[in-house]
Amino acid sequence: MAIWQYNVSLIPLINFDKNYLEFIKQEDSDYLKSTECFWNETFVNKNEIELKIDEFITDQKSISNNFLYWKGDTSNFYDNDCSIGFDENDNINFFNFRFDLRNEINIIQSIDLLIEIAQEYHLKFTNVKYVFFEAEKELFIENIHQSNGFKFLEDPEKFLENL
Repeated sequence: MAIWQYNVSLIPLINFDKNYLEFIKQEDSDYLKSTECFWNETFVNKNEIELKIDEFITDQKSISNNFLYWKGDTSNFYDNDCSIGFDENDNINFFNFRFDLRNEINIIQSIDLLIEIAQEYHLKFTNVKYVFFEAEKELFIENIHQSNGFKFLEDPEKFLENL
């Protein structure tokens, strides 16, 4: 992940409290915790969401038996990525989105797309620091402002000094 990207996972609201208890039992490591436990007993089909992502990230797309991956245009500050894992019935079991913070239009369009998807499919967000938040634009923007990517772009020297 590039420092100028903001990384967010989408997770279902249904059974959140129960699934959160499973989530926090995961051991800490150098890698992100798995969010697949939040998708237990949730049936969100990937097909309609896939079409929405196809319209937004048009540069590269890779498909396997149980995984979709999109990569945006890195040369024009549209360095967006999306990953969706799914089961044999096309139900999502993993949903992650990263977007480029160097382009204001891209930020606005990414936030709008993700909030639209989250509201339509009853999802919420978690960032790489495991801060969970609802699908509200103000909360999303506040969360971006607290991210390392935003802090780096705002003042790279200060960011590096504080490491």
